[in-house]
Amino acid sequence: MTHPDDDLLDLAILWAPIGGPPPDRIRDLFHIEVDDYRRRLLDAIRFHRRRLSERSRADLEHVYGSSILTELDETHSTTP
Repeated sequence: MTHPDDDLLDLAILWAPIGGPPPDRIRDLFHIEVDDYRRRLLDAIRFHRRRLSERSRADLEHVYGSSILTELDETHSTTP
């Protein structure tokens, strides 16, 4: 199952090691402002995290994508 904003999630995972995509890249790719990007990204992150069972989450803790999802969720949850 996919989420309508999986492309935002892909971009966030790609750019996560260097602090996230710059605002001009977000605007160029998605034609939205950073606040909308963050809101939609958080929605996509939470959608995918809810789909994982507790056992799957424990197994995936060592996978790069899972740790990035957690980091992105925490980062964007505290950003106004």
